Amino acid sequence: MKKFLILAAFLFLIAVPAQAATTDYAKDIAKLKSQIASLTAKLADLEAKATQKPSPSKEGTLSISGIEVRNTIFKAEGYGGFEIEFIATASGADIYIPMTTTDSTRGETGVSYTLKGDDFSGLQLSKVSCSTKAKGYCKIKNGKSSPITATVWLTPKESGNYAVQFTTLGYKVGNTKEDLTTLKLNKKTETLYLW
Repeated sequence: MKKFLILAAFLFLIAVPAQAATTDYAKDIAKLKSQIASLTAKLADLEAKATQKPSPSKEGTLSISGIEVRNTIFKAEGYGGFEIEFIATASGADIYIPMTTTDSTRGETGVSYTLKGDDFSGLQLSKVSCSTKAKGYCKIKNGKSSPITATVWLTPKESGNYAVQFTTLGYKVGNTKEDLTTLKLNKKTETLYLW
């Protein structure tokens, strides 16, 4: 960009009409040098701004441990419950996990899952549980740990073999409007025969 500005100034000097040859070139050259210096400074400022990385509004991480999956058949009713439980630990900032799952109608998904086994048709219900809640979120305070449980209940219209694959956990660092960050879970329950 600097080379372009210098070349433009040079071409301007060459293109000065012949009648201007009697004018004071020293003033014109000084003026152009001043303009080039000003543009060069502006260019350097813009380049510096373009290479700066935006600083995150909050820095924090979430780690999970002690992951367990389990399931239960409710024989009298013929439906099954599929569950994942883990310990969530916040570091550097408070962490907020939406109390929602894949079958939720709310925009953010805390625990994502897919159904495995036979094609499912029927009723799906789910719940995310935790000890500290904050307006639809499980809140884990900075430096603290908390158990989180997500349960999916399936009541099929037709008998079949079903399982749940818990895929990801979505969370926010701080109580912001930023997009969710995700952690992979990739934990599958045992397959249950439901009727």
